[in-house]
Amino acid sequence: VFDLSQVEYMDSAGLGILLASSSKFSQAGGGIRVAGAAPKVLHMLQLTGTAEILDLFDSADAALAGWSA
Repeated sequence: VFDLSQVEYMDSAGLGILLASSSKFSQAGGGIRVAGAAPKVLHMLQLTGTAEILDLFDSADAALAGWSA
């Protein structure tokens, strides 16, 4: 789970980390979840189409709920 609740700004480097991580974990049979994105960060994820690729949640607790190891 990437908890972005303290992230106020994200540029292309941050976006690249999320997408590369998602790809790597997916190849290994897993995945990532992104939690708590601030409105500006969420807007950027939506504008770039990244929100369609990643699993987004309101909070880290919500992202962890129902996710078994």
